[in-house]
Amino acid sequence: MTRIEGFWIYWGSEHYVWAEREAAPKHKYRFEVSADWRQIGKLWISRVDVADKDPVKDAERFAKQAKEAVEEFLREELGQ
Repeated sequence: MTRIEGFWIYWGSEHYVWAEREAAPKHKYRFEVSADWRQIGKLWISRVDVADKDPVKDAERFAKQAKEAVEEFLREELGQ
């Protein structure tokens, strides 16, 4: 598990990477990755701890940051 830009990033399986926002509102983002880890595909969003706000709006707002953190994580994993 690696912390990048306010997200905990970790492998879910060989083809999925999770990005979990560490500060409220907390969401988990699951990104599908290609076999060579160079492309990020589908995104799934899940609420973890969201109170008194619009969970969909918040999740979408942080999705780009989550993807950027996953991209950095994959670069580190590939040694680039």
